[in-house]
Amino acid sequence: MKQLTEQQIMDNWNRFHGLIESTFTGNRKEMLLKIADHFQDRMLLAPASSKEHYHNAHPGGYLEHVLNVYNIAMDLATVWGKYSEHKDYTKEEITLITLFHDLGKMGDISEEFYQVQDNEWRRNNMGEIYKINKKLVNMSGADRSLYILQHFDVQLTQNEWITIKIHEGMYDDANVPYLKTSFENSILKSHLPHLVHHADVMATRIEYEQWKNTYQDSLGTKVKSTQKKYPTKKNFVDTVSSKTGTSLVDGFYDETKPDDIIDFDSLFEDDKKDKKKEN
Repeated sequence: MKQLTEQQIMDNWNRFHGLIESTFTGNRKEMLLKIADHFQDRMLLAPASSKEHYHNAHPGGYLEHVLNVYNIAMDLATVWGKYSEHKDYTKEEITLITLFHDLGKMGDISEEFYQVQDNEWRRNNMGEIYKINKKLVNMSGADRSLYILQHFDVQLTQNEWITIKIHEGMYDDANVPYLKTSFENSILKSHLPHLVHHADVMATRIEYEQWKNTYQDSLGTKVKSTQKKYPTKKNFVDTVSSKTGTSLVDGFYDETKPDDIIDFDSLFEDDKKDKKKEN
């Protein structure tokens, strides 16, 4: 599993916060800074996904991911500008969308989205580093992002709303009416959703490749799963926690439980609950 140093985590936070400060003005800037301040503890150490083979499933992975999407999107905007005469979006819109497209991964106002997976079997055999908080209302990630933005009274342009809504592309069936149509009038008026989706896919793929390379030797042979050990608690986690007061990763680096314990009861816990509901 990739590990970011304390300095890397703080650098990512400072850049994220700095982009808000330098890009936006007025009420939008004020509201976006309120979001950053409200979710600071979670943002600093939140992952970008739950499973290690997805992308950036490590403390600090969320901020690293949205900044990667921002970087790639800005580069792709140059490419689109070179080959297309049509441009109906601004740098400010790209910045807001890329920095906040995955805001739903913070959870809701009071509950975090990702929680440490405390089932050792699922962690070691399925790569589930995190689990989804069951207290949250069932909602797509894009819809939760839009919900949080409106909760903080962030006024979105039409470009921003549509792009955040469908940034997952065809990976989300709910986006079919926007992206799969045979009627000319239904085709997206802007290529911004395509630009951001491609940036997101590129960032996700690159992050996956970085994870994959971590478990390969110089000859390209995969490291045996028995050699993959979850790290012990690092000083940077304590330091970051002391600076921010966050407790998001408390218990993540569990030094008291051996890795070879298989908890079969908890493995099938969800199945048992579902059967009770059916009966």
